[in-house]
Amino acid sequence: MKWLIFEDKYSLVHALLGFLAGIGDSVAITLLFVGYQLAEKEKERRKLGDFIEYGVGFAAGYVFRLISHIYM
Repeated sequence: MKWLIFEDKYSLVHALLGFLAGIGDSVAITLLFVGYQLAEKEKERRKLGDFIEYGVGFAAGYVFRLISHIYM
């Protein structure tokens, strides 16, 4: 199965939401994203790509948060 990652205009929104959740440690953003993705009607491979985009953003935000705590 081919995953569709960063292929549409909403891909950056998914990554940005993940980044915001990563730096803010926000469970609410994650729950809203997961709920929206489960309710959205689209192909499974596209949905999986959306979760990967969110995860990439979350990881980047978490690393940013760790680095900012080290240097502050």
